[in-house]
Amino acid sequence: MSEDAGSLKSSEPLESQSLHEDAPTKSEALSKDVELLFEPDIQNKQHQEEKTVDSAVKVQEQLEEAQGLLKSAISTGQSKEARLARVCAGLSSRLQEYKSENAQLEELLVAERELTKSYGAHIRQLQKDLSASKGEVNRVEANMVDALSAKNAEIEALVSSVDSLKNQAALAEGNLASLQASMESIMRNRELTETRMMQALREELAAAERRAEEERSAHNAAKLAAREREVELEQRAIEAAAALARTQRTADDRASKAAELEQKVALLEVECASLNQELQDMEARVRRGQKKSPEDGSQAIQVQAWQEEVERARQGQREAESKLSSIEAEVQKMRVEMAAMKRDAEHYSRQEHMELEKRYRELTDLLYYKQTQLETMASEKAAAEFQLEKEVKRLHEAQLEAERNRASRRASSSWEEDADMKALEPLPLHHRHMAGASLQLQKAAKLLDTGAVRATKFLWRYPTARIILLFYLVRIIIQYFELNLFDSYYLVKLVIVLCILPTVLIYYEMTPQQYCWGMHLELPYVNYYQKGDLQ
Repeated sequence: MSEDAGSLKSSEPLESQSLHEDAPTKSEALSKDVELLFEPDIQNKQHQEEKTVDSAVKVQEQLEEAQGLLKSAISTGQSKEARLARVCAGLSSRLQEYKSENAQLEELLVAERELTKSYGAHIRQLQKDLSASKGEVNRVEANMVDALSAKNAEIEALVSSVDSLKNQAALAEGNLASLQASMESIMRNRELTETRMMQALREELAAAERRAEEERSAHNAAKLAAREREVELEQRAIEAAAALARTQRTADDRASKAAELEQKVALLEVECASLNQELQDMEARVRRGQKKSPEDGSQAIQVQAWQEEVERARQGQREAESKLSSIEAEVQKMRVEMAAMKRDAEHYSRQEHMELEKRYRELTDLLYYKQTQLETMASEKAAAEFQLEKEVKRLHEAQLEAERNRASRRASSSWEEDADMKALEPLPLHHRHMAGASLQLQKAAKLLDTGAVRATKFLWRYPTARIILLFYLVRIIIQYFELNLFDSYYLVKLVIVLCILPTVLIYYEMTPQQYCWGMHLELPYVNYYQKGDLQ
């Protein structure tokens, strides 16, 4: 243990030295960033200055050429005045161009000065950041010194606790044999319990599958019976409609016949009234003839003829009355029959309609019930399979743990009783950081999985959201490639798009239950079959 303490103490100056070495590297990195930031501006300034120097040299050469031409013109005479005038005109035009160029260069110089001021402010800010980072480094060094002193105190406490642990180890070795025996008995009992549980789960799963198959066959039989009953009811409805149409046609025929008979009755009543009037006239004539004495035999014959005619008229009246009464009785009978036929037709159609509706409701309820039974059996089967997988996984883990315990017991039994306890070497600092980072990575992965499940459920339930997300991603990509922007904001968005798009394309073909079963996550059963789908 003293050697371990020495090694830890010797590692303290190495860590402080590494921190001291990190500080200059940070400052050098900041200075390199500043140089890289100002290097393009300095190159631009040098390029512009070279352009101005070249233009000034060209103007000076052209002025010297003009002076030489002027001197030669004085010596040679008037023959070269035109050439000198042209050269002067060209020089004046070039002078104007150089003036405009000088104005532009002045504007660029002003802009460069403003940019230099902004860069100077940025340099001051970077210097402030550098000083802050140096202060941070000093603070970290102080914290590390405090931490190292705390670790030294902890090491001393551990050295003192190791002595007490040696005494406890002697007692623990005595309890180890009894614990090993109890552990073996517990493992045997656990293996027996797990085998019984696995057998029970398998039997329950087989029974659930048999029940599901029976329910499925019963459901198919009920569906066939429902189809046959529906066809039969449709046939009966067609026959009832045909009978109703025939009854309606018969009623219409009888109604037309009744109307004709009523017209005949009206005509007979008119005829009877006319016959009664004629009979009364004849009776009046007969009475008048009886009052007068018959003058001759011709009048007697005429009277006898009138009497016979009166008798015939009375006989015709009686026949007409009897015929009228029979026609009225027949009309009344036809009216009663028509009313009865209408009542029977309405009752039959209403009864058939009610029977059809009742049977349809019964069949619909039966289909809903069978569908719910099938869904319940499917959910029970899925839950049983999931439980079986969990139990199998737990059994494998228990077997691996038992093998590890046996290996550790064999290794511990090979130790010598009088051997000293070996000092445990502490893990390096980066290993501890890696352990913490692995836990954080596991939490982040679990969070990403749950977020992906929720997003997938949302996108799977709402197709409009999928379309909107797809258009948004396409718009971001098109905007990036059209504008050719290299800003960090657009780069981050592009990276997010490239990370999300494969996930969406993969999970788009999977249901939330399938994904959750694949990721060993729990998700409540959702009834995706609604009543509207069955109808």
